[in-house]
Amino acid sequence: MRFMRTIGCTLALVSLLAAPPVADAQSLSIVSITVNGKQVPLSDSVPYLDSESGRVMVPIRFVAEHMGAAVNWNESAQQATIVLNSRQITLTIGQKTAYVNWQPYQLETAPVLRNGRTYVPVRFVGEALGANLYWHENTKTVEIVQNNGSSTPDYSDPYTPGTPSGDQSDYGDDWDTFSHKWDEYSIQYPEDWPKPRVVPGYVKWELDDDDEDAYAYIRFSRTTPVSNPIGEDDADPIDLNDGTDAEYEKDEYSNRTVYMMRVDEGDYEATLYVSLPDDMDDDYDIKKMFRSFEVEEEDGNEDLVDYVNTKYFFSLQYPEEWDDGDNDVDTHSNGIEWDLSHADVEFYAYDEEDLDWDDLEDDYADADEEELRDGTDAYLWIDDDGSYVDYVFFFRKNDVVYKGEARVHEDYQDEYEDEILDMFKSVVAD
Repeated sequence: MRFMRTIGCTLALVSLLAAPPVADAQSLSIVSITVNGKQVPLSDSVPYLDSESGRVMVPIRFVAEHMGAAVNWNESAQQATIVLNSRQITLTIGQKTAYVNWQPYQLETAPVLRNGRTYVPVRFVGEALGANLYWHENTKTVEIVQNNGSSTPDYSDPYTPGTPSGDQSDYGDDWDTFSHKWDEYSIQYPEDWPKPRVVPGYVKWELDDDDEDAYAYIRFSRTTPVSNPIGEDDADPIDLNDGTDAEYEKDEYSNRTVYMMRVDEGDYEATLYVSLPDDMDDDYDIKKMFRSFEVEEEDGNEDLVDYVNTKYFFSLQYPEEWDDGDNDVDTHSNGIEWDLSHADVEFYAYDEEDLDWDDLEDDYADADEEELRDGTDAYLWIDDDGSYVDYVFFFRKNDVVYKGEARVHEDYQDEYEDEILDMFKSVVAD
């Protein structure tokens, strides 16, 4: 069976490996760095801030080892290798290709050798090893936090797609930055908002547990049309901070105010939606938040279609041809199913009282262990004894059971199997 660790790394590290070029040393400001609240002693090898780009460069060995990773240096190859749990990262001085679990990734900036130390952007070191990063402008400090402070964490979910990285600090202390590692965009949001729920294609802030009208969300896709809630005659133009054109609408209701923004750049579509009750409406500058929305230039895979389920908060990707005229696709409140020419496929989410996890494990006791692209453990069962091949894929997260099933005629197994398994393993749930 194929495992999804390398696929998960591929999707998650696209943004991690990008960093602007390093400026001349004379233009840099000294910064400090902490790991799990402890100052990292760096001797004469200090991290520094590129004052032109705002990116922090760090000596890879000191930071990685304080995060519990082992670092090996190959002098003849000018190559550093970082190992933490089941992940291996290899970087070579002067080369823009890095390797994560032996899979190549392109960097915009090559690692730099300064005073005998290898420097890389701190976002790459921290987030590639599964940590959250925070930038404190007033003290020029990079804060790295691992798994509630554990120095040697076991990351069951190493590539959570969004963390407040704080590297866009121009909005001030009242704002945090959300960076979506898989969808490749960032946005400023009010610092007193809770941590958002995140899956590829969908982010949601639940602003008040006692008020269902207090929320905000972002729908995003590079491959699939995203619904547009803005009326054709009601939209006003709005310019984003990076110069991108967008459409904006504000609607006032009896008990709440709704703010909407639509961006359609051809290579991606995004809808931003904020609903604020009257007692919260005056507290936030939502237009300012919308203007900070910034998307990195990254081509999507046009052969895949994004599916997002907002009730059970999961997303997946499936082949575009599954949705053409020869096939049928039906979506439901808890999942999606496909009636293909020579296969039937479905994927659904269930509350645990509706699908008992223990019964599922007993029914498929000989299932193979698999792994989703975010590191979640899953199970795959295949029965190919008859004229049809049956697949069952299942995992559990946050009291929800997720289950995919497929049946393919044996004559078409080679045609469909890879697509079915890739769809199953593309699922991300929060």
